[in-house]
Amino acid sequence: MWNTLLSQPAIDQLLHDFGGFHDACLREISVATENYVSEDLGMSCPSHLDTSVLLSFQRQARPLSAIEIKCEEVTSLHLIPTADGCDSIVWGGTLSLAEGGILLAVNFVGGPMKGPPGGSVIIQSSSDEEPNLLVSARKAYWRSIENGLGDALRYRRSEAESGA
Repeated sequence: MWNTLLSQPAIDQLLHDFGGFHDACLREISVATENYVSEDLGMSCPSHLDTSVLLSFQRQARPLSAIEIKCEEVTSLHLIPTADGCDSIVWGGTLSLAEGGILLAVNFVGGPMKGPPGGSVIIQSSSDEEPNLLVSARKAYWRSIENGLGDALRYRRSEAESGA
């Protein structure tokens, strides 16, 4: 069952229950539009906001460890992946009501994957910088993903399934 995210109490509850996205990871993202080319090669392009985004997050805490967020009528999508050799652990995320919709902003830690032998690495948060993931949409919903932990993908078939 999808839960709406278009009120401040709903947003506050999800942020509380999912720990502000801290120590989570963006497992998967899928973007779709209603545009298509028909069999007779005609193009179908709706005149309304037709872009939707599905996002799958996992986090290292219970009871809410895996969620899916669905954004409809997306007005902006911006993703900055972490650099090669760096992690994509989520430092924190916010959801906020914006003009006519909702804004999801997520920051990755982005630290090096290996530290010095026998040492530790202190990583400064990038939370004051531009978010690594920013989605603006007119509608947003979330739901818990039962058995949603692990390496299985939800939105993309594996190479074995696709015959690649």
